[in-house]
Amino acid sequence: KALWGTAHDDPFFPSEIAGYLILFCSILGRMEEADEYYDAGRRRLFEAGRAQKALAYAYLDFCHAYRFHASGDFERADALNKKTLEAFARIRMEPLLPLAYFQAALTAFFRLRSNEGYEYAKKGLSLAEEMNIYDAQYAWLLYAKALNGQDIVGRDRAMHDAVESMRVFERTGNPWGQGAVHDLL
Repeated sequence: KALWGTAHDDPFFPSEIAGYLILFCSILGRMEEADEYYDAGRRRLFEAGRAQKALAYAYLDFCHAYRFHASGDFERADALNKKTLEAFARIRMEPLLPLAYFQAALTAFFRLRSNEGYEYAKKGLSLAEEMNIYDAQYAWLLYAKALNGQDIVGRDRAMHDAVESMRVFERTGNPWGQGAVHDLL
């Protein structure tokens, strides 16, 4: 919160901070605060330029989708995930697409749409590989592919992706990811 309202040369900085605050509040179960930061982040864009607004709105929607996912409102999370995927593609924000595909895949799993989630995870993995991204984003996508893949390719085959995901999470020192994979295994 200390950075909220801080002046910065980067015009995206306020949106980035608002996004982080939305995510942190969502993780902590403080959904009303997450909504307040989403609304405040959008209001701060009043004077931003058109290109800045497009990126900031898409990023805030991406973070807000997680808020709905975390609160169990998977329908709203799904709608915002789809909107975010379209927006990131339209404004050519390819570096954010793999993580957006992960979020869409995870939400699809909880909506009992494993086929859709599996395809989202595969698309995200393909993009990550094209961009040479093999960090935690890649591991989360492998996790989502394994999660959704149990119904698509069978549990044994899906667990190969889970094990590979665990390797990446261990290499990158990501305990949250490791815990998620342990639950799956």
